[in-house]
Amino acid sequence: TKKELFNMGYRKLVIWADETDENLRKSLQSSGGKEVKQRENDGAIQIAYSYDLIDLSEMEKDGVLKRYRGGAVLTVDSSEMPISQRFFVDESEKIYLSKKAINFLSDDLTIFIDSSSTCQYIIPYINRFKNITIITNSVNALLIASKSKIPCILIGGKYYSQDMCLVGSIAEQYANEFNVDIAFFSSLGLSEDGTISDTDIEQTMIRKIIMSHSKKNIFLFD
Repeated sequence: TKKELFNMGYRKLVIWADETDENLRKSLQSSGGKEVKQRENDGAIQIAYSYDLIDLSEMEKDGVLKRYRGGAVLTVDSSEMPISQRFFVDESEKIYLSKKAINFLSDDLTIFIDSSSTCQYIIPYINRFKNITIITNSVNALLIASKSKIPCILIGGKYYSQDMCLVGSIAEQYANEFNVDIAFFSSLGLSEDGTISDTDIEQTMIRKIIMSHSKKNIFLFD
């Protein structure tokens, strides 16, 4: 990714920015960032800006970043964030939606969890029930399910690293083989007339196929 932010212990935070991204670099510098080192990433020269954690609240006020529990992310469009960062954004809303969503669950179900970060918050609550199997095209959902020892079937296909999911024609063929009781899905957009939209065609195709084989479809939007 062009922009990366991660924790460096409890007192420091580092943001990497492409050397060619002049607007971002000026914004980081004006917020008190100090250039500390450089690296090469996919052929691009990146510069690291170091901050004391005391600066984070001011950076958030300036719109440079958004904090979440345990870290922070740059304020870029959510579709540009890898799921490893996007997962923690708006965490309280995702937890709230997940607690509402489990009201639709019961024992002995087969459910689909899509590749969105929102729906993956449902997974830790599933072990309250018996004999639920998850079908998903999300590697991240599989990893979360494995921690709670929840049976999970991963749809195969072409790996998309940004969202840690499997898509493409092979994934679509596999998706057509499944029938589920409930499909949980999310998307980037919801219009006033109720139209659900997304910018990723391949992930949308997986959702549409599964929804056509599902007894009930539950949309989570945060």
